[in-house]
Amino acid sequence: MITPEDILKAERNGIHRNTLYSRIKTLKWDKGRAMTEPPVKSSKRMNWLKIAEENGITQSTFNARIYKYNWSYEKAATLPSPKRYDMVKWKEVAKQNGISEGTFKKRIYSFGWSYEKAATKPLRNQGYYNSLLKKAHANGVMLSYHSLYYRINKKGMTIEEAITTPLNAKRPLNK
Repeated sequence: MITPEDILKAERNGIHRNTLYSRIKTLKWDKGRAMTEPPVKSSKRMNWLKIAEENGITQSTFNARIYKYNWSYEKAATLPSPKRYDMVKWKEVAKQNGISEGTFKKRIYSFGWSYEKAATKPLRNQGYYNSLLKKAHANGVMLSYHSLYYRINKKGMTIEEAITTPLNAKRPLNK
């Protein structure tokens, strides 16, 4: 809920009430950021949009990168978009390997994997991770399922590292 005090604070920071409402309701910004981040001068945005288009980045991709993912203008305008052909090709490889489209995309967008790795790394079922959890617990490493999964898939730890490294590496395990 936006209060009259929020509107006053935003206006003192040079932010119009409509901009405040748009930032909070449409763009899902938190109140603090919405009330304090100065509005971007359109010429600056337009210059970066022109650079983005020169780099083959569509306006919708540019806008999503800025407003949805909170990228800088420079990064949004200069980081190349993955080639659509590559995505389609690797999505088909993933399908042939029994990897769903959702898993393929999660591996790329959430874990930062390459198309090739996302399409070719075999799936592991929950039973596999549960057996690793038992080994971790036997080692005195009290991980949750999600922590173990994160260590292996996001942090890139080996299985041995994931099940033997203490949660807080500064404290040795008490055995």
